Amino acid sequence: MAPEKVVALPKSMPLSKRISEAKKQLEEWLKSLGKPINKNRILRLKAWEQVEKEYKYHYEIIGREED
Repeated sequence: MAPEKVVALPKSMPLSKRISEAKKQLEEWLKSLGKPINKNRILRLKAWEQVEKEYKYHYEIIGREED
């Protein structure tokens, strides 16, 4: 199964701040995995949803692990 990450952010947060916060959380997650994203491995937004008072963004890494 591909590594996945869900970023949940409040709807009340301005769009520019949501983008910055999502980027920050994704960078921390990718760093914790210890495997770089490269031409063979891609980070993509798999889905997003509105739930109550927040947006949830579902990300996954796809591709081969070897370089």
